Amino acid sequence: MDGPKSSAADLNKRIDELCNAMEATFTEVIRRAGEAEDFDYDSTSQNELAMMQAGGAFKSAVQDTSSLIRELQELWLFGGLDTIADPADDAANKDKALEMAALIEKLAKHKMSLKKEEDGGEKNGET
Repeated sequence: MDGPKSSAADLNKRIDELCNAMEATFTEVIRRAGEAEDFDYDSTSQNELAMMQAGGAFKSAVQDTSSLIRELQELWLFGGLDTIADPADDAANKDKALEMAALIEKLAKHKMSLKKEEDGGEKNGET
């Protein structure tokens, strides 16, 4: 999930591929289970083998999906999903941060001027 693999388009493509693989392999298992026309030993064993292979492919697709979920959880937990964010959101966040910084600076200046006035008033009252 590093570098170019973590873009939104790549993640969506990977999710679609995994879903298609699970659907195709599960459909194959179900199709094989329903096509038992001949009950002789050879056709039954071939059908069983094909179902086991399709079942293994399905299991592999589910494991890959589980791995993707785990990777996405790690990316989310450690902040790596910021690469998916819209650049307009980054600009809006930067504007909000600058606005907050200006408000904090204004508040700090106001608090300092109040403190100076209090200190000046105390000195004048003592003299």
